[in-house]
Amino acid sequence: MEPRDLIELLELSAGQTDHLMTRLIAELKERGAILEDLAALQLRQVASQQANASVIVEAAMTAGTLNSTTQLLGRMYGGSIQ
Repeated sequence: MEPRDLIELLELSAGQTDHLMTRLIAELKERGAILEDLAALQLRQVASQQANASVIVEAAMTAGTLNSTTQLLGRMYGGSIQ
């Protein structure tokens, strides 16, 4: 498998994990979870997003698959930069 393929899998995995965390937090909120606990989970989710973005960007830079600042920002922010 090529490094860029593995990086794409990492991005996909990070997106799936984030989606599951968002759903989990919503379900816990519906079930009346303690607000402080929910806030702590949300902070951990943000930290996880940042860590995943950092790993993905470092891997892409190491593999030489980033050719521009736009691509770098896209990887850091989940492809939201065009």
